[in-house]
Amino acid sequence: MSSTVVAQVAENVAFTAAGNISATNVQAAIEELDTEKVGSASPTFTGTVALGEDAVMTFEGATSNDFETTLTVTDPTADRTITLPNVTGTVVTTGDTGSVTSTMITDGTIVNADINASAEIAVSKLANGTARQLLQTDAAGTGVEFTSNVDVPGTFDCAGAGTFDSTLTVTGVINADGKVKFPAGSASAPSFYSGTDTNTGLYFSAADEISVATGGTQRVVFDSAGRLLVGTTTEGEAGADNLTIADSGHCGITIRSGTTHNGAIYFSDATSGNAEFDGYIFYTQNNRALIFGTAQAEQMRIDSSGRLCLGTTSSTVLSTFALSSTNAYSSTGNISNDNVGLKLLNTNGSDGTGVNNYTGIQFNVASGATSSGSLAM
Repeated sequence: MSSTVVAQVAENVAFTAAGNISATNVQAAIEELDTEKVGSASPTFTGTVALGEDAVMTFEGATSNDFETTLTVTDPTADRTITLPNVTGTVVTTGDTGSVTSTMITDGTIVNADINASAEIAVSKLANGTARQLLQTDAAGTGVEFTSNVDVPGTFDCAGAGTFDSTLTVTGVINADGKVKFPAGSASAPSFYSGTDTNTGLYFSAADEISVATGGTQRVVFDSAGRLLVGTTTEGEAGADNLTIADSGHCGITIRSGTTHNGAIYFSDATSGNAEFDGYIFYTQNNRALIFGTAQAEQMRIDSSGRLCLGTTSSTVLSTFALSSTNAYSSTGNISNDNVGLKLLNTNGSDGTGVNNYTGIQFNVASGATSSGSLAM
């Protein structure tokens, strides 16, 4: 046998198709294999790449050494799919720190349940407001805001000292268990006033003294001795200075009662019983009489006709007390206009005996009757 092998053309060498190679000669099979093979550098895969049981992928990294990164999976109990997003970035693992940024989190995705109960936010992490502002919920209650106008719908509890440099507006009730301090104020700018009427109200005019002002003028004073001064800052005589009323013009007190009721001034040295009206002056509107009382009883009355009643409330006993300088004494002993019980008179005329200009007291018994007795001086 010859030891020489005659060269053959590959395409003339038969090949039995097997696997994914469909060629039937060696040349075609080599070309098909070259087309389907995976290159060792930057290979491209199409379709599905399946890694068999317990298969892993190992990455050497930029340096050839003893440290590699291995990609593997936990044995799945169902088909799982991991989708890489259409963005450039870094894959974050549970063991990673510092890779997640705010741009990676969609607004509104973190809810209250996602935040640990003990979590805290440093003040430096909040957006800046202006000086001395507070952080509160907004009017809708759905957001927060820095504000200089604090609206407290519930209870405001200030354990320490509170200083308000501007206006404090309260639409409800201020309950103070401690003390509330106010500036002294003045007649033109009282400490307490209503609305925009800033020159009418209460102020502290001196130590232990409170005053009332209207229209920027002091009107009433409660002084340190507990005296009430109206229209003045100077008390009256020491024996009657609890209430002093003054005016540069006419001055007085009006007591206005109902048409069938009384207006009264009582004098008392007690706080109960009849001694509360030991002495009194009152005017009864019902019968229009002015009554004076002492020792808890009526002693004198001037009735609606101007008649004076002493020791009685009836005008029929002692009907009139009159002062006169015009009634003439007649020679018959009668006094004209003598419908009275008692008269004091200074008469210009003759008494029938030639005596003129005398003072007399006459007692009459009835209207038009002659005098029953008289005393003349």
